[in-house]
Amino acid sequence: MKQLKALLFGLLVMSICSSYDLRETGKQSNSRASHRAPKPNTVLLVYIGQLTGSMSISLGIHFEMDSSIGFRYEVTMERGNSVFSHTAIFYKFSSPKQTIIYNFLTHHSSVNTGNNSSSGDPKLTVVGTESIDSFTCTHLQHTGGDNDNKSVSDYWMSPQIPGFSTLANAVNAISPGLFSMGINGTIFNWGGLVKLNMIENSSSGPSAAMSLHLQEANRDLSFPASDFDVPAK
Repeated sequence: MKQLKALLFGLLVMSICSSYDLRETGKQSNSRASHRAPKPNTVLLVYIGQLTGSMSISLGIHFEMDSSIGFRYEVTMERGNSVFSHTAIFYKFSSPKQTIIYNFLTHHSSVNTGNNSSSGDPKLTVVGTESIDSFTCTHLQHTGGDNDNKSVSDYWMSPQIPGFSTLANAVNAISPGLFSMGINGTIFNWGGLVKLNMIENSSSGPSAAMSLHLQEANRDLSFPASDFDVPAK
């Protein structure tokens, strides 16, 4: 369960910090247009899901980015009608070497300066190509763990997610250590996350499972600048 929870904080952010090379996407071919200031691009991704094991928790992930400011990555966990956890990562392109993690329940914030080491490349198996909603996805599978804890993760990835190229371009300078997680960002060479199913079996406790599904993906929306500021309290 602990590993499944930890994955939430890196899952989407890693997708935009991956080696998926989109730096040439949208390059101006008109010399006159190239002198104009680029128009800020915005992206909104909303995921819903479930985390089950010793308890059942509803998951909600809300990601918004303005390419002229930064991004906000918010994770909410609910057990029944009560909020179990509500945390967000704030990142500004003006401060490329740090993120700020804020807990909405305790009103506590902490600064991450990216001192974590990166994990190794995952052993991925390409299962095939499948259509989910309006996206053409590559189905990938990753197995991991040891004798005491074994996990199987299935990912459905697609470069067709609106704003994926904008995300990859805008955060090209982010230090990978800021988002070091249990699985390397190379999984996002196949695009952005559309769906995830993960099962973890433990010899010392109940099995746990997590599922996520992309519910909404929009770009060029209007976000207030205050959305990207850490709450004062």
